[in-house]
Amino acid sequence: MGLFTRRKGQLANGDVDRIIELVSARFVSGGVAVEVAEGTAGIDTILLAADGTQYPLYNIITRALALPRDSAEYHEAIDGHVKGLVAAIGNPVHSSLSEAEFEAVVRVRLAHESIRQMLPLSYARPFAGDLIVALCLDTPTTVEYVSDETLEGRDVERLYQVGLANALAEPLLGVQEVAPGVVVLEGESFFTASKAVDFEQLLGSVLPASPYGVVFGVPHRHLIVAHVLSGPESITAIGSVAQLTAMQAGEGAPGGPLSAHLYYWHDGDVEVAGGASAEGAIEIRPSERFMAVLNAIAAV
Repeated sequence: MGLFTRRKGQLANGDVDRIIELVSARFVSGGVAVEVAEGTAGIDTILLAADGTQYPLYNIITRALALPRDSAEYHEAIDGHVKGLVAAIGNPVHSSLSEAEFEAVVRVRLAHESIRQMLPLSYARPFAGDLIVALCLDTPTTVEYVSDETLEGRDVERLYQVGLANALAEPLLGVQEVAPGVVVLEGESFFTASKAVDFEQLLGSVLPASPYGVVFGVPHRHLIVAHVLSGPESITAIGSVAQLTAMQAGEGAPGGPLSAHLYYWHDGDVEVAGGASAEGAIEIRPSERFMAVLNAIAAV
């Protein structure tokens, strides 16, 4: 999956590919066109329907792998899994949820603004650069974006607050310093990168607090790369964050790349601070505010 998770790469690719093929075929036979979401593969594979609904295959792949290949139990597990998903199409997840159940599964999610070309998400809030903050419903079988229609009559501000709290509560696989001052936050959750929506909750808990803020990257949904600004040594660390982010946001990023940009957070405000150029070079592009901070930490 991410930088340091090994178990998924140890699975037999042929067995996993066989399950993905069978699941995809069951969807088609059920009248639902799906395709493998760009950037996903192996046990991290997600199938994408025409309406934008995502079907992560992790659960059914791990379940089927525990059964004898092509046994009756194996095919029954796959058939039953897909039949349940197909039956739910046209009866979205949210339609059967009470308000409390809805709030239990709602999450904020960082997404590229291009998602709006496929889904009605006019309510989504800008984050920085080409990223927006949308709402999703996270269930064991699907990840469903919350549409404008679904939000009709609901308290959108409260759902953002609850969704942020739920995303922040998602467990991390680890917090690891990979270079001096450069920390990686990695998680299984599809909403790990979305924790960056509120760095105030991360600084002073999983990351040290600082009056100067933090530079970070969200290369894909399972990863945050961050450096908390401190002193002159931060100049080197900033470059390391930018390089690692660009590297991890490549074609093989789990779930597809999210952003190759470098971001700067301070006192609740986020801005793009650099990233990879069109030629692939790493560039730092500080705003006037960020330049003032860089001058301040250089003099510490």
